[in-house]
Amino acid sequence: MQKKLLNYLSNLMIKTFNKFIGWLDLTQSNEIADNSFTIAKNVFYNNAKQIETRKGYVTFAPELDDVVTSTFFFQRDDTLATMLLVVAGTKMYKYVEWTDTRTEIKSWLTEYEPLYPTQRTRWDFCVYKNIVYMCNWVDNYASYDWTTYTEYASQPKVRYLQYLQDRILAGWDDDNPSTLYYTNAAPTNGNTINGNVVIVWGDEAWKINAITEFWRVILVGKSNKVYTVDVSNQSSIAVDTQSWMRSDRCISNVNNDLMYFNERGIDAMK
Repeated sequence: MQKKLLNYLSNLMIKTFNKFIGWLDLTQSNEIADNSFTIAKNVFYNNAKQIETRKGYVTFAPELDDVVTSTFFFQRDDTLATMLLVVAGTKMYKYVEWTDTRTEIKSWLTEYEPLYPTQRTRWDFCVYKNIVYMCNWVDNYASYDWTTYTEYASQPKVRYLQYLQDRILAGWDDDNPSTLYYTNAAPTNGNTINGNVVIVWGDEAWKINAITEFWRVILVGKSNKVYTVDVSNQSSIAVDTQSWMRSDRCISNVNNDLMYFNERGIDAMK
């Protein structure tokens, strides 16, 4: 088998057609159309004279005029089609993989504010019934159904968004930074997130920094404390008075622990 493979590879060579590089099989006709070739991306010959995948960064999709500040990728569970949403400057784009192009789906968004203490308009996303729902704390709560970007001006402008236990949960809007908003279980859609509310521990001075789940328990991280939330009974209980979760994006399950950043570094919940 190895000998046959070596014989086959010996009949291959790299051929250039009008600055287009592709593989040419010399056992076939010498007249092969240019569009029959595919560029071998991100590969090189190693010291053993073998073709190897190059590790590291590669260019992905056309460049944008502005700095990319938020991205979100997911795959549909019905058709397995993929989508990549990118926010750059004041626009949101959808990357189309099969054409290697970006399509603008929304303009006139608020540009990312990187300076402390605001650091606003970094987008958060979740998926429900293959529709992407999104928020950035400043612009209207919105959705994208693969075709249309839709805004819901009547909904709170929240900072964090999660799909947990068949509900969409959201938190931290400027007017009610301690309020956890959430839909009914198995809602028709995610257009309305403020159908139910819980004031997490009634602590208006502290803000919701994170929404997550650990062993089927919904957790809300606030400044200085972490709470469990019972959405059925609209109640919350403090579980750790010595720590807090810094951000919804700084949480990860590691083995049987939930690890997250706080003001001191990394903490874990067991």
